[in-house]
Amino acid sequence: MKRVFDEIIKSLKKLIEKTNRLSQSDDPVTRKAYEEEVEFIRGEIESTSTIINKVQNSLPDEDTSVSYRVLVGSFQDAVQAASNSEDLNQLHESVSLLLSDAEKLSFLSSIAELKDTAVIVGANGSGKSTFVNSMAGLDCNNKVTT
Repeated sequence: MKRVFDEIIKSLKKLIEKTNRLSQSDDPVTRKAYEEEVEFIRGEIESTSTIINKVQNSLPDEDTSVSYRVLVGSFQDAVQAASNSEDLNQLHESVSLLLSDAEKLSFLSSIAELKDTAVIVGANGSGKSTFVNSMAGLDCNNKVTT
């Protein structure tokens, strides 16, 4: 599962680079070329949606928590919404948010494979609290922090 999310992360990073280049370009871009690029990016996002759909359908019932299923489902919904973005700025923002969520799901996939309690340990200022706080927006009801 982690490998799938790592591939999605790689793809989303390429899309972010592409949207950055398009939005920061000083060259005049014709409307048709701009629309083609937006359509290409939307198509790539839809491909991600297909991959996530396959992942969701392949999750074994007995080995997958309800919370994790909900997280993957929420990511699928976000991918679907991103594919409906109308312009380049919206696409860039959506892809950036998807990248952040995919990175979290990749990490959680690693933890899920442990099938046990996970403890995040690190030096002061290494980002433990930031990571846990970033998880607050995800629907994860069995998270305990101290």
